[in-house]
Amino acid sequence: MKKNSKELASHYKKLLQDDHNSDVIIRFDQGEDLKELYAHSLILRARSTFFDSALSSRWARKEGKSFIIEMKDVSINTFKAVLKYIYTTEISLDELSGVEILEFLVETDRLLLLNEGINRKLFSYVYENLEKIIRNDAIKTLQIIFQYNNIFETLYGSCLQLICAYPNMVFEHPRFTQLDSSILTLILKRDDLGKLSESNILSYLIQWGIAQLPTTTQEKNIDTWERDDFIKLKGAINEFIPLIR
Repeated sequence: MKKNSKELASHYKKLLQDDHNSDVIIRFDQGEDLKELYAHSLILRARSTFFDSALSSRWARKEGKSFIIEMKDVSINTFKAVLKYIYTTEISLDELSGVEILEFLVETDRLLLLNEGINRKLFSYVYENLEKIIRNDAIKTLQIIFQYNNIFETLYGSCLQLICAYPNMVFEHPRFTQLDSSILTLILKRDDLGKLSESNILSYLIQWGIAQLPTTTQEKNIDTWERDDFIKLKGAINEFIPLIR
């Protein structure tokens, strides 16, 4: 029986690699670069209730004979892993970054794909490697965990503890200024954020606040700012000032 299952998975894997017989185009808009994956509606609909609805005559969009699915907020590499799981039930963690594993969990939850055992295995891996995942990309990791806190509720506390223990992972991150204000608030409210001085925190807040201002203001040398520019900056960071301690 196991041999038959492996053979079937092998056949499906070959089918996934065959673009010629596909009837589904999955598009990923990644800035100026539009990328596509190809799949088979029969397999997608059989394995996922989400795809069963999305590819139904009521909801489906078609170009010629192909169904079109637009994907957002997920990398093409992550979704390749999702498709591989749909076709073969195989998951290759070594082919994914830490952030991509989080994205994989989000997508498979949305598509109602994982059974409890596999889900538990993946969460165990993430928990054991959480510090490494955060160090590789703290901003993206935080955004995913807090945006989908219904999925990652068990990681919530551990994630904040690590950030407070190693705050530079966030505050020195090249995309720190893109951090959502609600997440920044949660971090600053922590009593264990002890490795940053008040002056350092204020400096980071000013940096973050400037990035929230209009582009015309950001491009000015601060020495040439007018009173209105400083008022805008104060408005951007005012809610965080009482949290500095």
